Amino acid sequence: MVTGQAEAFGLIIFMPWIIEFLLHLRRKFKVSDLGIRQKDGSFKAPYGSRVYSLTHLVMNMKKKPTETDVTLYLSILEACFVVLAFLLKFAGLL
Repeated sequence: MVTGQAEAFGLIIFMPWIIEFLLHLRRKFKVSDLGIRQKDGSFKAPYGSRVYSLTHLVMNMKKKPTETDVTLYLSILEACFVVLAFLLKFAGLL
């Protein structure tokens, strides 16, 4: 047993990476996370509305996402999982 339930805490923090793994698994890891760069500097999801990566999800959420938008959204997503892990830890649920 790990002291302080660190394994549950770590599992929550790594949840976006686990989701990313499962999304890639759907196409047997033959997936590109990169978007198709448009002339105006925005990105288009490479597989249309199909989501095989969290980056594709972000690119489909916004009309004309930039690299900054994609990075910001993914960073906020990760931060939300970290905050969730800390809230559960301090609430005594972990």
